[in-house]
Amino acid sequence: KSMIEALAAAIDFRSRESGDHVRRIHDITAHLLGETPLGRGYSAREIEEIALASILHDVGKIAVPDQVLNKPGKLNDEEFAIMRSHTVQGEALLAQIPLLQAHASSRFAMDIARHHHERWDGSGYPDGLRGADIPLGSRILAVADSIDAMMSSRSYRPAMTSAACRREIERNSGIMYDPRVAAAALEHWDELVSRYAEADTPQTPYFDRMQLEHTRQAHDYLLTHQGSRIT
Repeated sequence: KSMIEALAAAIDFRSRESGDHVRRIHDITAHLLGETPLGRGYSAREIEEIALASILHDVGKIAVPDQVLNKPGKLNDEEFAIMRSHTVQGEALLAQIPLLQAHASSRFAMDIARHHHERWDGSGYPDGLRGADIPLGSRILAVADSIDAMMSSRSYRPAMTSAACRREIERNSGIMYDPRVAAAALEHWDELVSRYAEADTPQTPYFDRMQLEHTRQAHDYLLTHQGSRIT
């Protein structure tokens, strides 16, 4: 678990995110699987494995150049293609880590990394999967990540209100999102968004100095070894 959290923290650090981002993604995913019918048929252990795997969804961004990853304005077509590649890069990177392969979350992590930008209507990427062909973890992550993005403040915009975010999830049900996942999120809306009570205030990074240094080391190691088999 600590290795998975370190990898996720390295990506958030590079993307200038607060460490709270991966915690919220984990918690929303765990809630939607553990407290709604979406998790029916999964054991408590499998639910936690999927929730842990969800925090690695953007690990492929390690291969995206800084000038694209942190560009303040709109990406051009070439830059957008590079950004889109983080899905397949993430799956490939996770497949190169033997320690992760030994972890029960690995099969979920690779699916989520590759397919979290697929859309229910088939217009997503990288494979244009449609409907239930998209792995369940990826369908849940799509909703969880959207809620977190909309409900969090960014340097270029304030956080959305809960009502506005809810309308976007409703509007895109059956288009971007699995209708069952969207319905589950809407039914449990108050519980899911309660963690964003302070969304409009500046986030305090959860890193202490030692954690920050470990995150830098993890990032540098991944960047150096992205083309080789990581041991």
